[in-house]
Amino acid sequence: GPIDALSAAAARIADGDNHARVPALGPAEIRTVAQEFNRMVEARAQGEQALRTSENSLAITLESIGDAVIATDLEGRITRMNATAEQLTGWPVADAMGRPLADVFRIVNAETRAQAVDPVQRVLATGAIVGLANHTALLARDGAEYQIADSAAPIRDHEGRSVGVVLVFSDVTERYRVEQAMRTNAEVLRLRDRA
Repeated sequence: GPIDALSAAAARIADGDNHARVPALGPAEIRTVAQEFNRMVEARAQGEQALRTSENSLAITLESIGDAVIATDLEGRITRMNATAEQLTGWPVADAMGRPLADVFRIVNAETRAQAVDPVQRVLATGAIVGLANHTALLARDGAEYQIADSAAPIRDHEGRSVGVVLVFSDVTERYRVEQAMRTNAEVLRLRDRA
């Protein structure tokens, strides 16, 4: 009967079938419940479509950013990264997802080789946007090394609570080399002038 049809449709919806509908059969009260149920199912389907559209727009935007972007949850585990971040870190997104940031984003001081402070921990501790110190080198998975400039910022929900951290960084290796060469040349000229 109508109650069985309503139960069966509810079970199909619970299993992810957003096209399940309840026939408006039986007494007026059952028909009213069936119509409201169908409206609820339609609203759910529209909401899920809006969510898919929003997710797709976010993914397109993330991939369009020229800088590398990595997002983490509050535990510092990677939740998103774009193709530029994949390229610089040497980690495919499929391998990086869910891993601690420090596994994928290995940074050291380029001069002392000391491990740099985890930017996620700094953001979570301060609740503010932070930048990396000068002379920060990213050690990629494949052994490549890049001089980088970056910033990290809290990701906040609509109530202002931190839900993660977003890290944006770029390869400044060439700029770093040019600056090093200029410093070396200036020092050579200074020493030559003294002689």
